[in-house]
Amino acid sequence: MAGNKKIEGRNIQKRKYIELYGMFGDFDLPNKRVKVKYFSTIASGKDRKSDSFTLLSELKPMRERVKAKDIKDLSSLLQRNLDDFRVAYDLIPYLTEEKPNISFFPAILAVLLPNDYLKEGLDVAYPKRMEEENEQNRILNFENKWKVELFNIGGDVSNLGILSIDLKDIEVVVLDGQHRANAFRVASGAYSDKDSSVYPAFYNEVKVEGNLNADLPITLIWFEDEDGDIEPKYISRKLFVDVNNTAKRVSKSRKILLNDSEIASLITRFFYSELAKDKSFKYDELSLLHSEFDKDSDISVSTNNVFSITNPEFVYDIASWLTLGSRTFNQLHQYRSRDNFKGNIIEFGNIFNSKDFNGFDIEPVEESLVSKTVVLKNPHKMTAFENEYRKRLHIPLYYIFNNFILYKKHFEAICAIGDWYTDGMNTYQRSVWEEVFCGGEGLYYTFKNKETSRTKLNSTLHNYLTAIEEIEKRFKQERAKIYSESEKNVNSAYDSANTKAFQVGLVMALDLYKNGLPLIDKYEEFVGEINSLGEDNWLTILNVIRPALIKGTDPKQWPSYQKLIIRAIQKDYAYYSKDNFIDSPDGKIFVDLMKTSFNSWWDNQDEIEESELSTESIGLETIHKWAISSKEHVDDLFLSAGIMPIENVDTKKHGVIIIGDVVGKINPK
Repeated sequence: MAGNKKIEGRNIQKRKYIELYGMFGDFDLPNKRVKVKYFSTIASGKDRKSDSFTLLSELKPMRERVKAKDIKDLSSLLQRNLDDFRVAYDLIPYLTEEKPNISFFPAILAVLLPNDYLKEGLDVAYPKRMEEENEQNRILNFENKWKVELFNIGGDVSNLGILSIDLKDIEVVVLDGQHRANAFRVASGAYSDKDSSVYPAFYNEVKVEGNLNADLPITLIWFEDEDGDIEPKYISRKLFVDVNNTAKRVSKSRKILLNDSEIASLITRFFYSELAKDKSFKYDELSLLHSEFDKDSDISVSTNNVFSITNPEFVYDIASWLTLGSRTFNQLHQYRSRDNFKGNIIEFGNIFNSKDFNGFDIEPVEESLVSKTVVLKNPHKMTAFENEYRKRLHIPLYYIFNNFILYKKHFEAICAIGDWYTDGMNTYQRSVWEEVFCGGEGLYYTFKNKETSRTKLNSTLHNYLTAIEEIEKRFKQERAKIYSESEKNVNSAYDSANTKAFQVGLVMALDLYKNGLPLIDKYEEFVGEINSLGEDNWLTILNVIRPALIKGTDPKQWPSYQKLIIRAIQKDYAYYSKDNFIDSPDGKIFVDLMKTSFNSWWDNQDEIEESELSTESIGLETIHKWAISSKEHVDDLFLSAGIMPIENVDTKKHGVIIIGDVVGKINPK
């Protein structure tokens, strides 16, 4: 490349650095405050004693750098979860098997970050560049944590050089390509996960014959900002989302937790950061164990972790509605929502109204012709936003999830599994409990969300999957013991309580219940009211009344859950009465029953033509009979859950109106 030009010598003293040869570059764009610098090099499996092999060993997934239980701040998330099944059964064979007869991995993208940043969630100062005096080559020194020496070729400074990294001070964190990197590590013999018993099992049958005679392209990046301090966590997350938009799709949950601008996403991350900091994987209180922060696929296509009650997608929609939702859906006749409900900046300003952070610190941006996203105007306001969140929202939100009676019973059953772990689990079950359920690395979904049959798993992985199923089965049995219902009915009730629609509806019910007062003033009283019904009545509400009111699982039906919850707890203040009976959950079920009675009658009327159909041809006595029977059935439903019926309803009048509407659609004349 250099022709006959002389390459001058180098004089960086070799101390504790690994030294990598490659090419330096700038990604220095106009109007961009932060400049991205990069160094293209290789990680090699050819020579175990080389610095390139050391670099390969450092391309670790996040779980090898910091255990989930040690994460104190969800802002440290920089990767999707590693899918060991995909690495072991797809990518490694791609490298090592004869077919296809050609294989290649594109470059891995990794960022240089200060040590302890990931584990502690600290705003560790990012190293700044200094230029060293040198007669021959240009040397860029980043506080001795890493250095770049650019070779002088023919009297000119080139882009070729050496990157020296002190691995005691710096971590090499993969932003894009962690599955490829781990496959290359395993195939090269650079993989080691000494602290785990489950993960290595995926690679038991991987045969590494000698050194892998291949070099893996690597692009290492870092950041420079002349005008201010670098915020590596913000920049790294932004780059991760950007580069993965065109790769294998990142789950919605992970995108939410990585988003640094959208208001609802930030609130979701604040919520999970508080769980990580204060609760970790506790059994008896809402914690990371129950909230699927490591969910690696969207809820529409994913298997649910039996121990979880919520996940980032749910919390995101709760935050969206609570802080930005249109209160139109609080109207007592509204039973469905729309997609574009979350742009109410005025409501946000009612909640966040301090001098440090308020509604003037956010703004809507157009996503498309029909939707908007509300974002933070200034990223430097994020800390103030998080502080205000802790004061105004976290305590009520956490209290609801932690103290709703069905969730309390759920935690109680998990404690029974914890006791079994302490005294009774076999080796495989203990490993699964520690690493699959209490590890927070997405391993559960690696085992459960596979189209591959069990026969493809090796015997060790098969044993782990069996242990997962045994623990899940035992948990459902323990939870059912708490109730006087069958395990099937208990599971069915939790299938409803652990939905997005129910949980958003629960928070909507609190918003309606507080009646204009601050959330912080009414949340305990509200939870006390819903818990006063008792756990068995809640099972009846969700298993008996809910199916009669709410058809299907459409998450847009959260206003229906709101109305059902409000109806269940109404006492002195009646949200629903004889005057708005038809708008009540009772009334909605009453209408359906009346229509069912008519349809049954009409299906057997061969002598009446559609043109002859009228309320008179049916007969008022028949309609009144349907109405009385329907109202009695509705009252029995609600009484079975300990909820008093709505009294003094003009049942016959409502019945005639309902049937009149039905008849009018069949015979408009």
